[in-house]
Amino acid sequence: QPLFEENQARDQNKTDDFAETKRRLDRKKQEFDKEYKALMQERDRITKDNKNLKSRASIKKYNKTISKFNEKIADYETRKKVFDAEVEEYNTRVQKGILENLGHLPPSE
Repeated sequence: QPLFEENQARDQNKTDDFAETKRRLDRKKQEFDKEYKALMQERDRITKDNKNLKSRASIKKYNKTISKFNEKIADYETRKKVFDAEVEEYNTRVQKGILENLGHLPPSE
């Protein structure tokens, strides 16, 4: 009987951990979605500004704006790759936990 209770407590801890991780990942996804939307709006604004370039100074300023925007995109993509890896790891852990509960895999330590 105590072994059953230990397994039940361990399973509850895993469930709580999965739930907290999912909430954290969902919050991060919402932040990434919001940031992506803002980046696309900025891109649209920059593209519209391109039509009003008349002098070398305005072209130089535009090129700096494009360069800074490209840095933002690169930073976003780097952080998004890390996030995607976290999601993949979480999904693998959940899938493994499901298989363990179904009795297809021995419990992991």
